[in-house]
Amino acid sequence: NGTYQCQIGSSGLDFPDNKKARFGDSEDLQIYHESGFNQIYTANSSPIQLRTVNELMVKAIPDGAVEVYYDGSKKLETTNIGVTVTGAITTTDHIFIPDNKSLKLGAGHDFILTHDTVNNIINSGNGDLVLQTANNSRAFLTSTGFHPSATNTYDLGRTDRRWANVYTNDLHLSNE
Repeated sequence: NGTYQCQIGSSGLDFPDNKKARFGDSEDLQIYHESGFNQIYTANSSPIQLRTVNELMVKAIPDGAVEVYYDGSKKLETTNIGVTVTGAITTTDHIFIPDNKSLKLGAGHDFILTHDTVNNIINSGNGDLVLQTANNSRAFLTSTGFHPSATNTYDLGRTDRRWANVYTNDLHLSNE
């Protein structure tokens, strides 16, 4: 009918805008360019996969996850509540968490860091807050107070950095 559908060009098979390359008996897979978008479309519930000869690289599951692989091992997966990452996360910039949102650590989310627009909150939900330097425990913040990790070992303040005031109801001092 004289309309340009597709043609074999000098560098491959050429399709005009809005014309589809269709694959499968029921044209289940279609690849085309339309209105500024490049489309890979599946007409059934089969996942779309990007593969090399030897391994899976990306898998997109209709009404489900998008999975990203490294060397054949799944490293990132979208979920109904966000993203699951397998392995370490390395950034080249900051990790930003908005006000009133928290960084939750532990299987039961029992260590929580939050900024509530005014305050910075550290919440140890199921145990002591342990302060360490060089992988050694120095002090504990517990439900009963702030304690050094060893008797007669650590100072509160220094000769060149002293506390301005100490307010207390009862004071027990010993210099034995």
